[in-house]
Amino acid sequence: MKRITSLLASLMAVTCLSAQTYVYQKVTIEPSDWSGEYLIVREIDETNEAIIFNGALTDPDLDGAQNTITAPCPYNANNIRCIASTAETDASTFIIVHSNNAGAYTIKSKSGLWIGYDKADPIEADMSTDNMTSYDNFITMVEGKTNVNIESKNGYFLQYNDKAGKERFRYYTANDKKSIKLYKKINTTTTAIDDINTDNNSIEYFDLSGKKVTNPSKGIYVTKKGLVFIK
Repeated sequence: MKRITSLLASLMAVTCLSAQTYVYQKVTIEPSDWSGEYLIVREIDETNEAIIFNGALTDPDLDGAQNTITAPCPYNANNIRCIASTAETDASTFIIVHSNNAGAYTIKSKSGLWIGYDKADPIEADMSTDNMTSYDNFITMVEGKTNVNIESKNGYFLQYNDKAGKERFRYYTANDKKSIKLYKKINTTTTAIDDINTDNNSIEYFDLSGKKVTNPSKGIYVTKKGLVFIK
């Protein structure tokens, strides 16, 4: 997809940030600690759409076909994709925490199920889910990309299958399905400006719909410098 302009990126960021305390931002640099609350995502670049693993589902639906929701994933002002915090996305998250085993993490759905795979050599792995048993997962980023490998026991990878009728997130024996991304839940703020000169023609203001505003009053606006709040 072509790189969008900085102004359009700012406008799209407002879609994510306006009236939100939190936002889900794509992980682009491998952290030293993966602990946190995440959306597990398959990106569709052509439409800026995110196919999201629906962590609100319970067993057996969490492992069923079409275990997903969708949401926009536009770029923010820093050219990083984000997803708005809504009732639906907030209910679909997964919590990642350290396992008792060094280097491993457990992943638990918002519905209360741990996910992983620990069976022996199936042709296609199902998703082991249990609210009593945790599973070790090893999480790494693909070198030079923002793709994330979530690898469970014996080399099974959490991936997205886009085959018609089988669309789902599931663990597979070969790392040959569609790649996934992690979007971490972060707190967001706006910039408060008390004494701004709204008559300064060198500053252009846009409302949340993208319409240019000549004399902005109180509210949230987009400028070339980013998101601002005029008191």
